[in-house]
Amino acid sequence: MSALIAPLVLAIIAGPVGCLIVWRRMAYFGDAIAHSALLGVAVGLFIGFAPNIGVALICAVFAILLVYLQHRRKLSIDTLLGILAHGALAIGLLLVFWSALETGHGSHHEPNHTIDPHTLLEIYLLGSLENISMNQNIILIIGALMIAVILKLIWEPLILMTLNMDLARAEGVPTLRLQYIMMGIMTALVVMGLQITGVLFITSLLIMPAAAARQISTTPEKMILWAVIFAFSGVLSGYIASHEIHLPPGPTIVSALTTIFIISLLISVFLRRKSPRI
Repeated sequence: MSALIAPLVLAIIAGPVGCLIVWRRMAYFGDAIAHSALLGVAVGLFIGFAPNIGVALICAVFAILLVYLQHRRKLSIDTLLGILAHGALAIGLLLVFWSALETGHGSHHEPNHTIDPHTLLEIYLLGSLENISMNQNIILIIGALMIAVILKLIWEPLILMTLNMDLARAEGVPTLRLQYIMMGIMTALVVMGLQITGVLFITSLLIMPAAAARQISTTPEKMILWAVIFAFSGVLSGYIASHEIHLPPGPTIVSALTTIFIISLLISVFLRRKSPRI
């Protein structure tokens, strides 16, 4: 049962953050940061750090780099994100296998055990709830509370910046600083959700509940509430299914969220809503 605490806490905080990502059309940013997470895992293993430390460092560097390059206007943002995301994923995969080979041959340090790259990739790409300890649950709860407090403090300027960037600047809103804060929040969620849903699916946990909630909501407040409900329901049902059928949690949870999105879309069609209002 303790393995269920982490994903449910993450689901609750994913609701409001996912709504912001959908409103600000930052899904590609989330993918780029998530893909860089595997590079962080590989760097941590190769140097000898804990994987989560490597993920936090690399994702933070990528988040800062993305915001910086976005304002340089050297490349279109979709091209830039595609290059960074897939480049980081490819380099991360190579480093995972290289680290396993070096450890297995004892080139850099005394090998107490050989790292199996296929096991590592399965854990970090698809998620694994088996080895989540109570200490990790406590850290995740503290992290979620910190994100909630930060969102509470900057919510109004974030919404203003989402509605109209020029107006936000005219009102004295530090838009660049808020962009870095948003990237920091997304980075924290990637680190927190890495072992739960895996690199390939952490962005889906943020986007799908918000996208489903958007189909049936008429106000931002209702969208956030429904996003939390959908995220919680998808994670709970996905966890139960993965535990009972012995499937990886990441794709199972996202499959449940996909089902919820399809149902919400059908409901919006039944209600004859031509497009989301928010």
